[in-house]
Amino acid sequence: MTSEGRGDGRSNGHRRRGNSPPPEYTDRPLPNAVEVERQLLGATLLDEAYLNASIEAFSGIDGIGGSAVFYRPAHRFIYEAMCALHEAGTELNPVLIGERLKQAGASEEAGGATGVSELIYGLPRHASTNTISGFTRLIRDKHNLRRLIRTCNKITAEALDGEDDEAVILDRAEAEIFALSSETARRGLEHVRAAAERVISAAQQGGPMLTGLPTGFAELDTMTAGLQKKDLIIIAARPSMGKTSLIVQLMQNVCRTDRQAVCAFFSAEMSAEQVVMRMLCSEARVDLLRFRSGFLSRDEWGRIAAALSVLAEMKIFIDDTPAVTSFEMAAKCRRLGAEHKRIDLVAIDYMQLMGTPSGARRAESRQQEVAQNARDLKRLAKELDAPLVALSQLSRANEKRTDHEPQLSDLRESGELEQTADLVAFIHREEMYTRTPESEGRAKIIIAKQRQGPTGDFELTFLKEYTRFENMWREDGHRSSSSSTTPPPQYDDRPRGAEGPHRVSRESSPAKAETSAGNEPWRHRDGDEIDF
Repeated sequence: MTSEGRGDGRSNGHRRRGNSPPPEYTDRPLPNAVEVERQLLGATLLDEAYLNASIEAFSGIDGIGGSAVFYRPAHRFIYEAMCALHEAGTELNPVLIGERLKQAGASEEAGGATGVSELIYGLPRHASTNTISGFTRLIRDKHNLRRLIRTCNKITAEALDGEDDEAVILDRAEAEIFALSSETARRGLEHVRAAAERVISAAQQGGPMLTGLPTGFAELDTMTAGLQKKDLIIIAARPSMGKTSLIVQLMQNVCRTDRQAVCAFFSAEMSAEQVVMRMLCSEARVDLLRFRSGFLSRDEWGRIAAALSVLAEMKIFIDDTPAVTSFEMAAKCRRLGAEHKRIDLVAIDYMQLMGTPSGARRAESRQQEVAQNARDLKRLAKELDAPLVALSQLSRANEKRTDHEPQLSDLRESGELEQTADLVAFIHREEMYTRTPESEGRAKIIIAKQRQGPTGDFELTFLKEYTRFENMWREDGHRSSSSSTTPPPQYDDRPRGAEGPHRVSRESSPAKAETSAGNEPWRHRDGDEIDF
């Protein structure tokens, strides 16, 4: 019998060693709607069609057909018997239900066929669909309140016992409370028209090209229409190809386009300070090595100051917890979303460094562990209604091929990444294998899988001294893709406060950038000290 099975209107409490649970939870009746339960079961006896409505309304709840939703044990047993007979294609009547109760050993507690017959006393011959819907909603609401009380009792008991660290107890408590709220958000079947109206509305709001978050990279936006909500996006590459640089710049571009955008970055590889150092140097176009050494000119310090003011306005939040788990990510993202009333982008660097939740059954292999993490991240993207970008390592298989370009089969440790992801992109820089003037400063982005769009590739400029990617232009002023017919929109990639358009120079190497004449960003006023 479950913890709701007493039927006397009082909580079982939480049987613990030592201290008892708080008295206010042990001697007060639990929320229930016993009479509504009786009327729902009675209406189902009179019209078997209502059983399907109940099963759908109670989906996701434990027991046969969600039977754990019932407070009174007798009602739970009768409902389970009804579901079993319905599944077998047998008519629902008190005699057959009574026989089923006998087989289950619950006839005495449920009152047998006589107890089943009494369910219909005082009920109208036909109940409306709205009435049944109201019954199921009230019964489920009371069930959720009882679950909330038991969860709070459990949290209180764990806090009193103090067997785990405070942070572990807090994370577990938050996750369990959010699990209750997410269960109430489950939806049933809906007509295709409702979904179509949402799709059309989103497309109209997105403008002529983008329905998702703009990335700041023209060719990428053209191929994907932006980063789409609920999508799990995998960006994979061999080490030192620029994975972290790309994802960091994606977040900055998102926040540059929408000043209210909220981004969460989980860095299991680098510390928060290292990530911010890259962001500053990329934003200010200052050599990363020179910044680390501290040997910067006054002009470069001025650019750093300007970049700092830009980053300070961006709502980018960094968590550098090592071996962070999907469980912890979900809790932190929910908290961030609740605090800011939105969350636009979640990024993870990188999947192979994620940990396993404590207490979870250990996976038999590393491949299964990564596969489970991929499924968890996809669920999180859907729950947050935001794109989730996860970086991933590649195996060395591409280095054995003559062109060195990665393929889906190179994804490291799990084919589940390929199956679960909505979009898989690779970063390939041939200069890491063969240094030639043609390959220097060029990065090929390969869209190897896209569930809602085309696959293909395009090139970006990689400014390695700034760890920064930029749009690449051909001599004719079009994008790098040979299939392009129109130039992309101009992106102002410089820090705010630096006026004038910025683009990659057509006259110089792709790694060179120019600004329009007469505009000198980050000018330092002589004699003034920069206050950081």
